[in-house]
Amino acid sequence: MSGNLVLDVLTENVKKLSNNEIWHDDVLTEEDKAILEKEAESDPTFDKLQLRKKLNDEFTNGQAVSIVKKTINARIVILTNNKQEIYPWDLWAKIFEWFGQPTSGSLWQVYLYASDTKRILPSEGSIGPEHLNGGYTYPCKSDCIVIYRYEEATRVLIHELLHAACTDNHTNHVTLKEAATEAWAELILVALLSKGNKKKACELWNIQDHYIQDLNYTVKNFHNVNTFEDYAARYTIMREKVFNDLGIMLDKNYRPKRITISRFTSPLLHI
Repeated sequence: MSGNLVLDVLTENVKKLSNNEIWHDDVLTEEDKAILEKEAESDPTFDKLQLRKKLNDEFTNGQAVSIVKKTINARIVILTNNKQEIYPWDLWAKIFEWFGQPTSGSLWQVYLYASDTKRILPSEGSIGPEHLNGGYTYPCKSDCIVIYRYEEATRVLIHELLHAACTDNHTNHVTLKEAATEAWAELILVALLSKGNKKKACELWNIQDHYIQDLNYTVKNFHNVNTFEDYAARYTIMREKVFNDLGIMLDKNYRPKRITISRFTSPLLHI
């Protein structure tokens, strides 16, 4: 695999993060409940499976519980009906430290509907939002970052924080804008998982590199995702263009294989 100078720089920056961020229990407010209800009932274009609504209804009916945590610059409200779920609080604290204080408010406010519905590719045919999406935010706003799958919540958190932190180039087509955000989210995630160790970052990126190729190979050859206009392109094949523009070449010696899952990061990253 070619050298990855971008990842080297990101990994070096991880060493500058402290281990001093502490999460404290917080209470669910009436305002939280109103926002959870509002977002659960909002436009289902991307949440076609209505994962937000299902979990919010379960919470309202007493079948799900809330978890609320707060740190110096962030607050997370979680709805879950699965007591076995484990949340990487230390890693999340580092992510929020990485992003610093939001310019649009005092806290990064996250609402996580921790649905256990995973990203699975259709057996055939086109790929839509129901196979891919798991979060959204309002550009340049820190007060309502929404995530609605437990799977890959950390990767989605980074992706949506990049939008909320106003990093988008709004002159780009939405496909390229989303592809760029996703590419950077994956690089930042790998750097954080490496804990500042460049050798470990390289090993993790090699895993992710091969998984990207597996997913791209699958969507191209079995789901006809081949052009800029295909919805799934923004989260799959267009990432490769972003990586190439950053000087990151995917491993040419790897032979990709067909997969059935549509998560964006390799399960072998264990996050």
